[in-house]
Amino acid sequence: MAQARGRKRTTNLPPERLTMEFSADSISFAVVSVESTNSGQRDSMAWSRSIRREVLRKALLFLVAAIFSLFGLLPLEAQGHLQLGSSATLPGSSHSEQETLLLDSLRREEWNKAAKLGEELVREHPDNPMYCYWLGVARVSRHDPVGAIQAMRSAELLGLNTIDLHLDLGLEYYTINQFFLFQQQMEKAIEMDRNSFKPHYYMGRYRESVLDDFSGALKFFDKAVQLNPKDVKSWAHRGYCLKELGRQTDAQNAFETAIKLEEGRGERFSLPYQGMAQSLLETDPNQALEFARKAIELEPNLESNHLAMAKVYERLGKLSEAEAELQTAIQLDPSDASARFVSFRVYTRLGKHQAAQAELEAFKKVNQLYGAP
Repeated sequence: MAQARGRKRTTNLPPERLTMEFSADSISFAVVSVESTNSGQRDSMAWSRSIRREVLRKALLFLVAAIFSLFGLLPLEAQGHLQLGSSATLPGSSHSEQETLLLDSLRREEWNKAAKLGEELVREHPDNPMYCYWLGVARVSRHDPVGAIQAMRSAELLGLNTIDLHLDLGLEYYTINQFFLFQQQMEKAIEMDRNSFKPHYYMGRYRESVLDDFSGALKFFDKAVQLNPKDVKSWAHRGYCLKELGRQTDAQNAFETAIKLEEGRGERFSLPYQGMAQSLLETDPNQALEFARKAIELEPNLESNHLAMAKVYERLGKLSEAEAELQTAIQLDPSDASARFVSFRVYTRLGKHQAAQAELEAFKKVNQLYGAP
């Protein structure tokens, strides 16, 4: 039987999602039902979680810069990064008790408290963009993308104009599948800082994950590694796109670069190793096995790592080991169509025809629900 390639199309949305309509000075929301969607691929939920971590990391760095700015401790070149419109100001020089509590709550990652204080400050000072931005940061951590967007959009309308705001706002648009608005914010970020690799990286991830446009994504990753040759994730996803485009040697070179950059950093990012395992599957499955093991060691709860290991075992004829890895992959993500199809294939070769038929039916149901490219 010919290889079937199924990808689960996932979103971050509950059974109902918010569709947003924007005018020049307001945001309105309308609840619409979702019967099915084809946006996002198998790793989009994982990426959304990583997006939230990145938003919080950058926002906290921005917060530290803002706090230092309050006391005039930032060097001039750093102060220039905090670009505000002519009518906007950083929080006032009075350093109110509420403001101090808000900054302290953000620093301590006490998000519920920070959100409450932020809401109070925004009500009292509706024309202060930094309070709106900080409220948005707190709402991001509370998994409230709509509330975060409202706050950050208000900050933008009040004159806050920083690359971090555009990145954070764009990433929140992404989490609710507002991809046109996501792209607009990334374009603003690129225009604001031509030397920043981050908007190019995020645009590449969007084209890779949502659109399956590997050629288009590769252009963004090429630019990202040009701007920041030491970014592991840009190199790894560049390699993934090259692999999907059939350029295995170039893909392996990109994965090797990512692995060399990652070694010694203590990061737990498995994609370069998983990618190497997949790219070596046909030509050197024994070496692929070592990379697959390393990927699982780094991220044991990532179902795609176990799926990659299962494919290596299948290639080596170790069908019982492949079966065990597939069971783990399906336990981690029962709606992964690829794992279901490979399970069907392995069970067939093992002579377990009833189990094979069950996996084939599961594969068909997943593809019917999520769609396949």
